[in-house]
Amino acid sequence: MNDKGRQMIYLLAGGYLVYLAWQMLQSRGDMAGTTLIIATIAPIAFAVFGVALVVSSIRTLMKPEEEESAPDVPGGEEEVQTGEPGHEESTLVEEQRNKEE
Repeated sequence: MNDKGRQMIYLLAGGYLVYLAWQMLQSRGDMAGTTLIIATIAPIAFAVFGVALVVSSIRTLMKPEEEESAPDVPGGEEEVQTGEPGHEESTLVEEQRNKEE
């Protein structure tokens, strides 16, 4: 699935969480005590998370799309190699031997 489709699903999920939070707040009714506190805190958490999903997905959808680079094609431009073929860089030990001689 591409990024745009994923962001649309996040947008719908966030909207649904906000809707659920609203329904939960309206259905508190005759609750009291700890149940009322939990029935108030949970929808607020749902709403905050839902709004965050909606806002982040809208921001991502509004960004201009980046151009994708073309995949490497065989026979295209090749990397330029420097140095002579078969020539390996000297190691630290070889450099020390050359200094001693």
